[in-house]
Amino acid sequence: MTPRVAEIMRRFGTTIRRLHGRPGSASLPEDVAVLYEDTRTGKIRAASRAKGDRPIEATPDLLTITAELTAAQVKALRASPATIVPAGGAGTMIEFVSAVLLLDYETVVYALGAGDDLAFKYANGAGASVSLIGETTGFLDQAADVAKVVTALGSPFFTKAQCENQAIVLHNIGAAEVLNGDSSLLVHVSYHVRTTGW
Repeated sequence: MTPRVAEIMRRFGTTIRRLHGRPGSASLPEDVAVLYEDTRTGKIRAASRAKGDRPIEATPDLLTITAELTAAQVKALRASPATIVPAGGAGTMIEFVSAVLLLDYETVVYALGAGDDLAFKYANGAGASVSLIGETTGFLDQAADVAKVVTALGSPFFTKAQCENQAIVLHNIGAAEVLNGDSSLLVHVSYHVRTTGW
């Protein structure tokens, strides 16, 4: 099994039951989806017995990924944005849906500078924004466990170069790094992997 097949199977969970060389096999129950790799195109395809030998494109449901950032990472997000969602591969783009940020307060509050807010972007700190700005005042500077919801931009436009096969990162868009704090930040991101056809 190739690493790409294994990754797609992980994303689909129980929706994809097994890897099978020939979809539409009479040995398969009617409702069982099968996964296989088209050796001519290298694309991962999904099919069921009901569809016979005519495969259907695999379309994952809404996916969620979680990353825990240390205090050191939080205080370096301007210079070193944290990769939250890995790139989906050639011919795909990540559609950012929303994020929930959870501050697990320890003992020292973060000191914020002017404009030290957070945003999710493609690729790196210079990439196109995919989210609204996550205001850090009243969130990162709190001496308590707090949560922040960050939603996607409304009707954004991206070029192929900006979005194809690009990761989603969390970036401090301010002029300076956040200082002093010692709390970790749990980041939950919901997203889709879309096949572009490019």
